[in-house]
Amino acid sequence: MNVTQMDNSGVMGMDETFIQKRFELDAQRFERNYGEVLSEAADTFDEMYKKYGKSWSAHDTVALGTYLEQWESYSQMFEADVTTRDQLGDYMKVGLGLAAIQYVSLPASFLASVQPLADEVGLIYFRELVATMSRGNVAAGQVIGSQGGRLSNDLDSYYQEQITISVPVTNGGTPYAIPMSFPVRPRTITVNITLVTAGPVTHTFEGIDDGNGFIIGNWPVPAGLKSGTINYDTGAAVINFADAGAIAPASNMSIVYHQALDQAAQIPGFLYRLSSKAVRANYFILENQYSTLADYAVRRRFGRALTDDVAAAAVAQINSAVLSAIIRMLMVAATQTGTTQWSATPPAGGWLVEHRKTVTDSFEAAAQLIDAQTGRGAITFVVAGAWMRRVLNSIGVDMVRKPLPGPYLSGFFQNIPIFYAPVQLMPNQYSVVGYRGSTWFEAPIVYAPFLPVVMVKGVGTNVFNRITGVAHSAAIDTVVPGFTSRIEITDWI
Repeated sequence: MNVTQMDNSGVMGMDETFIQKRFELDAQRFERNYGEVLSEAADTFDEMYKKYGKSWSAHDTVALGTYLEQWESYSQMFEADVTTRDQLGDYMKVGLGLAAIQYVSLPASFLASVQPLADEVGLIYFRELVATMSRGNVAAGQVIGSQGGRLSNDLDSYYQEQITISVPVTNGGTPYAIPMSFPVRPRTITVNITLVTAGPVTHTFEGIDDGNGFIIGNWPVPAGLKSGTINYDTGAAVINFADAGAIAPASNMSIVYHQALDQAAQIPGFLYRLSSKAVRANYFILENQYSTLADYAVRRRFGRALTDDVAAAAVAQINSAVLSAIIRMLMVAATQTGTTQWSATPPAGGWLVEHRKTVTDSFEAAAQLIDAQTGRGAITFVVAGAWMRRVLNSIGVDMVRKPLPGPYLSGFFQNIPIFYAPVQLMPNQYSVVGYRGSTWFEAPIVYAPFLPVVMVKGVGTNVFNRITGVAHSAAIDTVVPGFTSRIEITDWI
């Protein structure tokens, strides 16, 4: 299968264009160097997660390719040392496979943006959208799209042709110059005027352009609009009043017109401005011990080496530690966005099972909190505490209990993956909902792996004991807390 295919949409600035091109070249290089391993990993990944609507992407190719490249660089150092090479034994032969297994079986991409690190200390990225010109209520350089994707409320005045400007009208000055953004479409100018004369008396009237460069008005009072001109090419306009001296200070004009954007020298746009954050990789290290006698017994009885089980257990424990770290950060991030409460107790006379179906209302309320922060009113994952899992089970959601340590992918609800978090990670009454988009920049958390799973075999103080050291290194950090919010279940019965 082709594992380098990717979407390429939107307008990108210079920094992001460079990163995107480098990304594509890396994906192609990794496919050439590790094509067989990547294809097997992609097939396994698709088989495991297709029911959750998740399929292998070019981002996965680059992430796993970086894993494999990092492993090879480390294995070369290990093999250069005779002592270490002898201790590693068979583990040297399964290094690439372990890296692939660890990546595929860790569903981090559901929750986080996976941005591999080339070094122990590196940069992770997120973006903002910045206006490229001043127009309407938007100034050049103004952030019009936040890190989370929330768009400015002033974009309607920035992107559309229709523009509204206000001009104060003061006593004693005529003609009044009105600069407009050029070129101006003929027959689109409307001048709404509120004039205050002695008394005070307020008069309202309007003028329009005739398509030939003249602004035509009426003057029902001595201070009324008499005439005006407009240069459609330059946007220069002049308004004349019959008697400017009769105008009181509280007067003003509102001019509505259309700029011909298709003919303008510059059109409104935005630039993806990449922001970066320095992170340091954290090491996850554990040690497993087993007896050579037990290994012998397993080989005799089951025809397989105990080292295979040790390797699988090590990967499961490392993945559990990584997933736990991500969920802890999601929990902290969600408290910053807000909490939605849902009572588990039905109203008087209500049925418990029917009431539990209303838990989806809390999902919608939580999504609204995310929308208020980021403009993304959708939920793409749920990290459920024990009480939420019981509620979802009771209303027919297919939830799987796995004999695994720590959190794990438990099921799905309306195509949304549900992760179970034990009470050691998250109090029973809480759950976290969040949004994870399709690009690197739409995620609450960044998981930045540096070193894939590395296993080293040694001998303990007892010659019959074997020790397996397992290490993994990655940085995990919060970038957009607004992509998460929290649900609290109250009145549990």
